[in-house]
Amino acid sequence: MLFRSFLRDQTAIFIPKGYYVVLEVHYLGNGKEDEEQTKIQFYGYPEGKKPAGLKRIRYFWTITTEMEIPPGTRDFVVPTKSVRIQKNMRIVTLLAHLHMRGTAARLIMTDPQGRERIVTSIPNFDFNWQSGAKLEPDPPIFVPAGSRLRAECTYDNSAQNPRNPDPEKFIKHGQTLDRAEMCKFMIAYYEE
Repeated sequence: MLFRSFLRDQTAIFIPKGYYVVLEVHYLGNGKEDEEQTKIQFYGYPEGKKPAGLKRIRYFWTITTEMEIPPGTRDFVVPTKSVRIQKNMRIVTLLAHLHMRGTAARLIMTDPQGRERIVTSIPNFDFNWQSGAKLEPDPPIFVPAGSRLRAECTYDNSAQNPRNPDPEKFIKHGQTLDRAEMCKFMIAYYEE
């Protein structure tokens, strides 16, 4: 399976010597036996030869594990916990992660003065986009130190949702695609 990089030109993720790289991969069965071959490719530069202008990419998730979506509900909104931003930063990549009942997602910034603005909105979320549907704002989005970021995810747990395998069930956080949901945004950034 090919995974796209979260990197742009002149950016890199630093992996210190002795660290491990751990992958968490979600699969959704299709009723047929299949094989998967993960490949990771690393690029580097010689010691002391760091390219001029190279920016170190860091990332975090804004997420919640506290959700209970009632049976038969449409347009049910679940917020994530907010993350306080310590230093000025620029967002270079965003990736929303919801499951089968997810219908919309947005990332909201509250600046140090308390003003809110929507950083990005996905009004018609589709689970099938997730293998490569990262958002790369150009130019990168400036977030001042002291701001807070949070996501809001919207779900349709009703019988009107054709992707919903069981509209009679309460849905909680979990990794099982057809029986649980997730609400999270991956945010890749560099500090200024």
